[in-house]
Amino acid sequence: MSGIYDIDVTTIDGEQRSMGDYRGKTLLVVNVASKCG
Repeated sequence: MSGIYDIDVTTIDGEQRSMGDYRGKTLLVVNVASKCG
C-alpha cells in the first residue's frame, strides 16, 4: 500500500468504493476503535 488512496472502504450504503474516488475532495476520516479494553 502506498497511500490512503489505495484503501478500499464500504460506504454507509454498503457500496465498495476506493478512497481514490475521493481524490481532490476534502474528507474527514474518523478512526473508531471498537475493541478497546
